[in-house]
Amino acid sequence: MSVSTTEKINIDVTLSTPSSTVTQSYYPNNVAVSLPGVQGEAGTAGQDGAQGPAGPAGSFTPSGPDKAIQFKTTEGGGSNFSGINELSFDYDNNLLSVIDGGIKVGNGTITLTGAKNSAGGDEAIFIKDEGGTNTFRIDSQNKKITFAENSATTEYLMGIGTASPQERVHVANGNLRIDGLTKVGGDIVPLASGVYSLGSSSSPFKDLFIQGDTIHFVNSSAKMGVDPASNEFSIVRNNEQILGINEEGLISGKISYENIQNSLIFKKTIVNPGDSSKDVTWEALETVPKVVCNLTAAVEDSSGNTDLYMAWPQAITASGYTAVFSSEIYDAKVYYLHTYISPS
Repeated sequence: MSVSTTEKINIDVTLSTPSSTVTQSYYPNNVAVSLPGVQGEAGTAGQDGAQGPAGPAGSFTPSGPDKAIQFKTTEGGGSNFSGINELSFDYDNNLLSVIDGGIKVGNGTITLTGAKNSAGGDEAIFIKDEGGTNTFRIDSQNKKITFAENSATTEYLMGIGTASPQERVHVANGNLRIDGLTKVGGDIVPLASGVYSLGSSSSPFKDLFIQGDTIHFVNSSAKMGVDPASNEFSIVRNNEQILGINEEGLISGKISYENIQNSLIFKKTIVNPGDSSKDVTWEALETVPKVVCNLTAAVEDSSGNTDLYMAWPQAITASGYTAVFSSEIYDAKVYYLHTYISPS
């Protein structure tokens, strides 16, 4: 812009960017006036300089009295490290510690290599408590998995189905199944007396093998067993023998023949002088039995001479028979008729 005048001229210019007013004075005679323009946009950044030389090799070594790398809440407040109050690595003991937090692995695995054996291979993986007890160990060399090694009997009880286990292994709200041989190094004792059974009517055991001498029936104060010296089988109740059978098959005890059903029956009947036969009866059996009989003098003659009579069973039924003698009993002696009845 050019102005022609002899007087002083004041020119006010208002700029739109930035917002301001500029006043400039000029004198006459065609004075050329130059005013500031609007600020332009910044130019493109220049190219980076050349890479500087590499610094000296460094290392990261934990410092401080405990030689630990720690990420923890700052004193007086501040944020935790991923929500954990303390995450530290003990350099001397090669130990990573997480306090007030846990370790979570999603869609991945955790691989532990455990202790090293003399050959340098993996020997075991340990999980220990603060006292040093091996609460869990996988021994990859000897192929063993152990729990609570060398701990007290009241420590580290394992519960399945319960949060309050009472024994080393406690299964609650379910059953324990073992598909194989079960070896027991102690007594098998039920939790309650007279409540639980060994087997059932639908699932009985096959055979029972015992090395002891006696089976006790606690509620009836009875027992049955075999005397190891005489090999006699006996049933005893209240310390009194009810039945005994020796190794020759002879029976003793308080059981009479009349109380044995469908077993060997013995009858002793008196035969008087003049009898030539005798009827003998018993409680009816299910079948007709086999019968054997004989006659014996009740009192032997003082001279040793006793008449001999034969006897034969006739008309045998399920409840009796008739004994027929070889002749009529003619002397004044009393004879006994012995009858042996054996069920068929």
